[in-house]
Amino acid sequence: MDKAWPGIVKKMEGVEHDANPTQRKDGVNGINLYRANMLPRISSPRLRQTDVPVQLLVPTKDKFVTTALVESCYPYAHNVWRRDIDAQHWVVQSHSEWVANCVSEFVEFAETGRENPGLAKARVHV
Repeated sequence: MDKAWPGIVKKMEGVEHDANPTQRKDGVNGINLYRANMLPRISSPRLRQTDVPVQLLVPTKDKFVTTALVESCYPYAHNVWRRDIDAQHWVVQSHSEWVANCVSEFVEFAETGRENPGLAKARVHV
């Protein structure tokens, strides 16, 4: 499966994904992180909330992390900014400049407290 991964990503998402020598190890580590972090919390959820600023970069065509799943965080995060893009799961690779710009603006806001107009427009009011 690890050697087939670039072809699978290309077929599913239309994104070029380079093969690497640690692909299998990376995949196993990712699955183990998911199991350790997600499965216990699904079976025994605890209400936890944060006031830490959170920016959601939402690829609206993501088959794995749906917009409904993203929106399910709203009751837990009180300071949320959301930016949608017409993209799929591998948005970091397919739209890297957009992601970098969003992150840069959010870091600047976190450091200075100044919210530019684009970021202000992305603020979620729930």
